[in-house]
Amino acid sequence: MSDHALLPFALLLGVPLAGALLAGTLRGRASDWTAVTAAFATAIVAGVLVLQHGTRGLTLSLGGLPLLDRAAGRPVALFGFALDPLASVVLLAAAILGFVCVLYSVAYVDPRNRETPASDDRRGYWFWILLFVMAMVGLVTSATLLQMFVFWEITTVCSWALIGFYDREEGALGAAQKAFLMTAGGGLALFATVVALLALTHSARFDAISALSPAARGATLLLWLLLLAGAWAKSGQVPFHTWLPSAMVAPSPVSAYLHAASMVNAGVYLALRMALSNGTPVPLAAAGADAATWLPPVNMLPAALPVVVGVMAVVTMVVTVAQFFYQDDLKRLLALSTISQLALVMLGVALAMAGSTRAAQGAALHILAHGVGKALLFLSVGALSCSAGTRHIRDLGGVITRAPIASAGFLVGALTVTGVPPFAGFWSKLLMVSGAFALGGIGVAAGALIVAESVVAFAWFLWVGQRVFLGPPSPAAAAMRPPSALTDAVLVALMVLCLGITAIGLPLVAAMHPVTGG
Repeated sequence: MSDHALLPFALLLGVPLAGALLAGTLRGRASDWTAVTAAFATAIVAGVLVLQHGTRGLTLSLGGLPLLDRAAGRPVALFGFALDPLASVVLLAAAILGFVCVLYSVAYVDPRNRETPASDDRRGYWFWILLFVMAMVGLVTSATLLQMFVFWEITTVCSWALIGFYDREEGALGAAQKAFLMTAGGGLALFATVVALLALTHSARFDAISALSPAARGATLLLWLLLLAGAWAKSGQVPFHTWLPSAMVAPSPVSAYLHAASMVNAGVYLALRMALSNGTPVPLAAAGADAATWLPPVNMLPAALPVVVGVMAVVTMVVTVAQFFYQDDLKRLLALSTISQLALVMLGVALAMAGSTRAAQGAALHILAHGVGKALLFLSVGALSCSAGTRHIRDLGGVITRAPIASAGFLVGALTVTGVPPFAGFWSKLLMVSGAFALGGIGVAAGALIVAESVVAFAWFLWVGQRVFLGPPSPAAAAMRPPSALTDAVLVALMVLCLGITAIGLPLVAAMHPVTGG
C-alpha cells in the first residue's frame, strides 16, 4: 500500500476532525467559517475520491493484530478503507449534504431563530456536527465490519449530543437518551455479530458470513438476525422506530443531516452491503431472467432471509404511513416519512437477496435520492419555523406569500421523495419496481406495494402543502419575517440537486454488482 493511495482517505477523515477541533475552539465568525470550510473541503475530497475510484473500486488494508494473525495462521485484516459504487453513493450523500447542512446552520442556529433561539456561541454545535461528518464518511469507507462498528458508535454518541442540543427545551434530553439507548442497543447486536464472525471465520470482512465452515453454517440465520437488529435500530425500523420521531426536538439541520441524509442511512447501507458481499453471481443462462438478475447461493443467504427482511419492511411501512394522517408537527411527519422511505430501501434489499440486481441498484440510488429530497424538506420546514416561530400545521396557512423559496422547496422535496418524474426519487423507485416485477411472484406484490406507498405519501404531502402554503395567511404566517438570503440559497441549491443528482448516482449504481470473497 502506498502513502499516495492512503492520503485521500486520511484527508477525508482528517479534514472534518481538524475542523471540529478548530471550530470547537475558536469564537464568533471565525468558528462559523472554519466549520463551513472544513465541511466544504470534506465534500471536495469525497467528490475527488468518487471521481477517481467510484466505479472501478479501491481497497486498502491497514492490517490487524499480530495475536489474531497467529491464531488464524494468516494475516487477518481488521482495518482498512474501501470505495466501490455502493460506498460512493452513500459517501456523496454524507459529504455533500453535510456541507449543505453546516452552511445552513450558520443562519439557523442563531439568537434570531423565533422557534428555538440559540446562543451566539456555536462552538459545541460545530464540534459535534463535524465529528459526525467524520464518523459518517469513515463508516461508509470502512473495509471491514470491525472498523465500521467503531465509526458506527461514534455516530451514536454524536447523535445523542446533537439531539439534546436544545437542552433547555422540554423533552430534548429525554429524546437524546432514548435515541442513544435504542441505537446503542443495535450497536451491541452488530458488535456481537463481529465478534462471532471473528471467532468462527477469523475474518471481519463484509463477506465473512460466506466464509463460515460447513459445521458453522447452522448459525448463519442467527448471525444475519443479529446484524439486521443493528441495522433496523439505526434506521428506525419497527420495532425500533419510536426514537426517530422523538428526535425531532433537534435543530432542523441536525434532523436533515442525521435523520435523513446520513445516520439513518447507515443501517440500510449495512444491510445492502452485506447482501451484496455475501452473494455470488451466476451465469445469465442459469439466472433464467433478465440481464439484471443474480442469484445468491442458499448457504450464504438463508432462504428465509429475504422473507424476514421483506416482512419487516412492509410492517414498518404500514405502521408509519398509518401515522401520517394525525400528525400536526411537520417535522414528526417528515420523520415518519423517513422511516417509511428507508423501509422501501429495506424492501429493495430483500428483493436483492431474492435475486434482483436491479432492485439493489434502485435501493442504493434511493439512499441518495431520498437523502437529498428529505434534507430539502427538513430545511424548508426549518426555514418556516425559524421565521414563524412554529412548525405546527394548525398554525400555518398562506405561507407562500411570506416564504416563496421555502414553499417551493417543500414541494420539490415532496415530489422527490414520493417518486414523481423527473425528480431523483422517480428513477430509484423505477429501478426497484422493475426489479421486483422481473422476479415475478411475490416480487410483483412488492412492486405494487412500493407504488401504493408512493401514491399515498404523494396525496398526503399535497394535502399538507395545500393546508400550509396556500390560502389566506394565518396570524403566524402574517407575522413571519422572510428567511435569510443564505437560507434561500441553500434551498435553491438542494432543489437543483433533486433534479441533477440522478446524473451522478445512476452511473455509480449501474456499476454495482455482487462480490465474492475468500
